[in-house]
Amino acid sequence: MTRSVKAWLRMHPALETYEIPTSEWSFYNYAHRYLDYVHPLNGGKCTSTGTWTQSSERLETGFAVGLKGFCKANGIGYYPSVEFAETSGAQAILNDSPSGVQATAIANLVTLATTRGAPTNDGPWDGVEFDLEKPNTIGYKTKYNDFLTACSVALRAAGLGVIITVYGNDGDEIPDPGTTYLYGLGDFGLYEDIADQVNIMCYQYGDVTELALVTKGYYEWTHRCTEYAIAKGLSASKLYVGIAGMCVYSPVAPEYAADVPYDWLMAYATGQGHTPAWVELNLLARGSGIAKCRWKFAELDGSGERAFIMDADTWRKHLEIVDRHGAAGVAMFAPGYEDTNIWSVLEQWKKRPVW
Repeated sequence: MTRSVKAWLRMHPALETYEIPTSEWSFYNYAHRYLDYVHPLNGGKCTSTGTWTQSSERLETGFAVGLKGFCKANGIGYYPSVEFAETSGAQAILNDSPSGVQATAIANLVTLATTRGAPTNDGPWDGVEFDLEKPNTIGYKTKYNDFLTACSVALRAAGLGVIITVYGNDGDEIPDPGTTYLYGLGDFGLYEDIADQVNIMCYQYGDVTELALVTKGYYEWTHRCTEYAIAKGLSASKLYVGIAGMCVYSPVAPEYAADVPYDWLMAYATGQGHTPAWVELNLLARGSGIAKCRWKFAELDGSGERAFIMDADTWRKHLEIVDRHGAAGVAMFAPGYEDTNIWSVLEQWKKRPVW
C-alpha cells in the first residue's frame, strides 16, 4: 500500500491568517517531497448559462502561474477545484433550465479542463475536483447525483480524472441547512462508480459542546466519518481522509474564534511572554459523547484567552485513522503547513509499515 498526501490550496491575492498556503516558500519547500496531489481553489465557477470561468484573484502572481508547471515537474497530480458561482446558477444547471443548459455546462467544463488559454485557462489538467456546496437543499440531491454522473462520463471520455469532495458524516440524517455540504448524506456507493477518488472533509458540526464551536478536528469524529464512508460502499483505496491542520485563537473580546497559522500562534504566545502549556482535550469528560478530541488546548495569559492547535503529535494520531481503515491517504485543508514538524510526521508516516 502506498500512502498518499494531498492538499487544498487557497488562491486569494493576500495571504490572510486563514489562507493556504500561509507561506509560498513553505509550500514549495515541502510539496515536492510529500504531496501527491493538489486541489488549487482556482478551478472554475459555473454560471447559470453553463459558462465556467477559471477565476483566481492570484492568477497573475508567480505562485498561481507557476503552480501547474511545478506540479508537472514534480509528479504532483493537478486537480483544480470547480464550483457553482451562485445558488441561482446551480439551480438553473441542475434543473436544466432552459433545456440543454446542463449539457452545455458539461461540455464547457471539459473544454475548461483540457484547453490552454492565457491568462485565465491553464489546462490541460490531470482532472477535476468537484467542491459543490449549493444549493444546500436536500431536494436537489438526486439532481446533483445525475449531474455528477454525467460530468464523470464526459471527463473520463476526455482522459481526465474525477475527484469528489464530501462533507464528513456518520449517518443518513438530513444535514443542517447552512452548516454543511448538500453531500453530507454521502452517496458513497455512487461515488465508487463515478469517481477516482473521494475526499471527506471531517469538520464536526452540531452543538456537541461549547468547544465544538471552536474546534473542528475531532479524532473520534474523523474515525466515524471514515468508517461510515466505507460501510456505505466506498473502497478504502479511493478514500482520502481530510484532517484539519488549523489552529484556533479565541480572544476574550470580541468573542470569536479565528483560524490562524501555527507560526502566528506561536509568535503571539511569545509576544505575551507566555509559553503555552498544551493539554490534550477529552470531551468525553464534558459529556459530549465523543471519546477523544485530538486537539491541544492552552490558556495563553490567564485572562481567558484560549488557543487550540493541531500539532505534529495530534496529526500523528489522526494518521492512525487512515491506517486503521486502509484508506488511500490524507488530505490537508487548513493552515499550519509551515510547522516543519507536521511535514516530518508525514514523511515518517509514508515510510512506516502498514498496519
